Amino acid sequence: MKKNHCIYHALFLSILLLALSGNAQIISIKSLPVATGNQFAYLPTENNGMGGLSFSISDKWLDPFINPAKGVKTKSSWLYTAPYFYRIQNNMGRARSLPVGMYFSGDPTFGGIAISMQNFDPQSSPGSSDRLSDRSANNIMITGVLGYKINKKLSIGAGVSYADLEAMDGVQMLYAWNDRVEQEGNIKSGRLAALYQAGQGREAEFILVHQRTDMTHEIYRRIWWDWMPILPTEIDEKRTELDRHRLWGGSFIYRTPIGSRNWTLSLGAAYNRKTHPKIPNYDIMRIPRDPGYSNAFQMILGLSKTKGPVTFGCEIVTEPISSKTWTEAIMDTQSVNGHTIMEGGRTIVNTFKFKNLWYRMGLKRNNDKWGFQLGMQWRNINYKLNQIDHINETERDQKESWLEWSFTWGLSLKYPEFDIVYHGQLMTGGGLPGINNNWQFGASATLSNDFIVAPAGAMSLQDANVMTHRITCVIPL
Repeated sequence: MKKNHCIYHALFLSILLLALSGNAQIISIKSLPVATGNQFAYLPTENNGMGGLSFSISDKWLDPFINPAKGVKTKSSWLYTAPYFYRIQNNMGRARSLPVGMYFSGDPTFGGIAISMQNFDPQSSPGSSDRLSDRSANNIMITGVLGYKINKKLSIGAGVSYADLEAMDGVQMLYAWNDRVEQEGNIKSGRLAALYQAGQGREAEFILVHQRTDMTHEIYRRIWWDWMPILPTEIDEKRTELDRHRLWGGSFIYRTPIGSRNWTLSLGAAYNRKTHPKIPNYDIMRIPRDPGYSNAFQMILGLSKTKGPVTFGCEIVTEPISSKTWTEAIMDTQSVNGHTIMEGGRTIVNTFKFKNLWYRMGLKRNNDKWGFQLGMQWRNINYKLNQIDHINETERDQKESWLEWSFTWGLSLKYPEFDIVYHGQLMTGGGLPGINNNWQFGASATLSNDFIVAPAGAMSLQDANVMTHRITCVIPL
């Protein structure tokens, strides 16, 4: 028995070291104030109306899918469906999704599966003669998780996710004055996780994650040459852009009760190492880009309190992020002052330094038959871009910052046969970003993908809000 006890502690310490050396919440990087919906939010959630709280309180439906080892806390099996709809103001995009899935509870094995069919209507790019909002694309997303209880304190788990995509929110807006942008590709991810319950409300959780994004963008533009009235000429122009990203990361969260008044303290950290083998040549940059890499960190502090039927929580998350992208010379190139840049050398280098800050808070009150939720999320994105042009031998700095607000609410009803929860969300502070000239552009950044765009000049913004509605129905088995 003593030998097994030592083995479990050795395993626990090994996972801890791995988590801290290369950590797994996926950290999104966004350099434009874009309005985008929660395209990939197809997993069931109990607390989405509490301002997006994710570290300081437990979510009995969502937690087992995010950290597969936390399924050990699930005491019953259930089926779920969670249809949701979101629309971006000014007809800038919308999506309708129908997720379904199930979770089974067992001892020592437990797990679940979630599948979502999504119909996505993107907005066309500025100047387009054939609106993409009149078309639609279909996406399929699936997640599977499996966990195992080793003993009363330690559980482990693993999960895989796959998304087959015909469209990602906002991509078409990055390519100006095009008739249409056809997207095709997939996102694959896998994660390993562990949960260590030390007793008396103290616990530590660990996640290691790997993600691969492989998308292809086909950009079509129709050109009319009408300088000859008798024989006008129509030319179809097409170009192909590849979007490739690789991510390794992980996270560590520790929770412990404090004081004698039902408060819980949550402390955590996360790290993502991202490589960008191929970044699309978005029009808002006006510069081709080749490879790049990013290092993203999160430091997490959360507090929560439960007293009777009421739960309150708040979180502060800081995000120091650095990112570098560059252009490589395809042949020996002369600078304006006669210096030679060898083939493969860097002609333009973009360096981002982010200092982002999140604040979330929310509360809920539940009784035996019904409950409600209220919440708010505030996000400040602040970065400095340093761009060095080795061909023109120039250097410039650009600073950008903006605030994004989310207001959430929810209503739940409980019956012996099923639970049903409605969640609503209003996101403000984003929109259709552009640069200060006659063109305007947009972008999207989700938790599953990044758009690290170096603007060609000072940015402008056409405001647009995002409204989301979701109904989650869970049927116990």
